[in-house]
Amino acid sequence: MNSLKPAWPLAFGFALFLMACNRGESNIGLTLQERFIQAIAQSNTEATDSCLQKGVNPNLKDEEGTPALILAVNTGNAALVRLLLSAKADVNTPRDDFYKSSALMETAPRNDTLIAKMLLEAGASVQQRDSFGDTALHWAAYYGHIALSRILLDAGAKWDIKSRHGTPIDQAMRQWHDELVEYFKQRGAGKRIEDTRQKAWIEAVIDGDLEQVRYGLKNGIKANMRDELGSPALVLAASAGNAAMVEILLDDGAEIDAENQAGQTALSRASFFGHEASVDLLLERGADVNAAGPAYLLTPLISAASGGQTLIGEKLMKHGASIDQQEAVNGFTPLMLATAYGYTSFVKLLIEYNANPHIKSFDGTGLPDMLGYSGNMEIAKMLETYLLAE
Repeated sequence: MNSLKPAWPLAFGFALFLMACNRGESNIGLTLQERFIQAIAQSNTEATDSCLQKGVNPNLKDEEGTPALILAVNTGNAALVRLLLSAKADVNTPRDDFYKSSALMETAPRNDTLIAKMLLEAGASVQQRDSFGDTALHWAAYYGHIALSRILLDAGAKWDIKSRHGTPIDQAMRQWHDELVEYFKQRGAGKRIEDTRQKAWIEAVIDGDLEQVRYGLKNGIKANMRDELGSPALVLAASAGNAAMVEILLDDGAEIDAENQAGQTALSRASFFGHEASVDLLLERGADVNAAGPAYLLTPLISAASGGQTLIGEKLMKHGASIDQQEAVNGFTPLMLATAYGYTSFVKLLIEYNANPHIKSFDGTGLPDMLGYSGNMEIAKMLETYLLAE
């Protein structure tokens, strides 16, 4: 998992859970409808076809309100999906729960471009939204899938549609998918840079061409220049871990706490990616250790926790990072994130610095729930000991 959003991993995981629960069970005594759902969960195309031939409704939902087509999508069985589509299953019917996601959205966890194309050909809507307001492109951006994003964009998806999580571009940025962000730029996203000198200079920053960058700065280019999507040159350099480039830009007056459109500073980006030299330089030059845009509040420490960068996390806390700051979308703290991702050493570090283990997310999720994502027993024991010692 590249990052954390409860709805999508759960939505994807439920089909696997159901499949595991039913695999090997006898279908004796089950109704036709129950056998149908079981056959799909077990990815049994032949049994599913048999049920359809007997007149079962292809739009049947399971007990959780999940349409048969979505269950089929999550098996990854293209033949099974094709069978349901040929039986006239409604391609746009969402789940009743799990944030009301559609079949097209749920191709994203698997990056299943084959099934996505099948759904689109059957009339799946690229503009359909889940309960967060996210489209299928938001989902693809969340997981960082360029191939799936390409298919959705070609089908008319828009990168500027806003949801609770922002636009798909915001989504890609805050989930650290820089290659996808660059792909969006290649497709024309953002504000075009008309000045060819400025465009070439930004490309030199991205490519790490120190000489070209110095030349531009000496000849009128400003160190606070931004790319097409509004990312400051300093943020781009820090993301790449180019400490020499970071130093050149700072020496020429680059704003040290400037943010990209997801509210990430150079320090946040360097912290997530583990670029220690850049982190050290930024801290030495006075970067705000708690700076973050209000939309997502991805502080440097939250970023380091999301990336499992323990050594950087300790540097940040020694410089006064807010240990219990919650990010703005779900309300997760650094301890919650490190727990969910299974970063044992980072959890240990946060415990040593007395992180609050009782904070809950905005929907009431607590540390035990976050532990369920990683299933890390070592972390579980550490947290149990920590709680008992309080």
